[in-house]
Amino acid sequence: MTEAAQSDILAGIYRRVGKTNELLAMLGSALARAGIIPASPSSATAYAPLRVAVPEQGELPLAGCVLAHKPRVWGNSVKFYEAVWRKFGGSEFGLGDLFAARDELAEATKGKIGLSTYQRVLSALVRAGAATRRRRAYALRQPTDQLREAVEEARNTRKEH
Repeated sequence: MTEAAQSDILAGIYRRVGKTNELLAMLGSALARAGIIPASPSSATAYAPLRVAVPEQGELPLAGCVLAHKPRVWGNSVKFYEAVWRKFGGSEFGLGDLFAARDELAEATKGKIGLSTYQRVLSALVRAGAATRRRRAYALRQPTDQLREAVEEARNTRKEH
């Protein structure tokens, strides 16, 4: 039996167990309201959904399982921003410093941002408010989700002439 078939079977079992628990809870509350059986304090917990371990990313979601949203995947400009922040922090740096750290930056962006693109990404960082430029030196602000989002927007918008 393949792994995918096993996963499908387990998912079906979990769904049916969840539905069975819901039906039993409804039956118990209906019988208690009708006076056929005494209401028990444990019947209140029967309304709680079936709790199972959260599957790993890529696995089939199971019944009763609350999946956390997928983590945000940032673009290469943000990866570059974070790599430069790790390297220099809030201190000033110039293009020469970036050229000296090009191996680390290429590794962080998987080679997608090269030497010829540094100036454009730095301009996007300045437009987004994630960096400041004084003469020929740049200083970064600490990355936050709002700044990362602003960098993505600044990098993805084209300047209208």
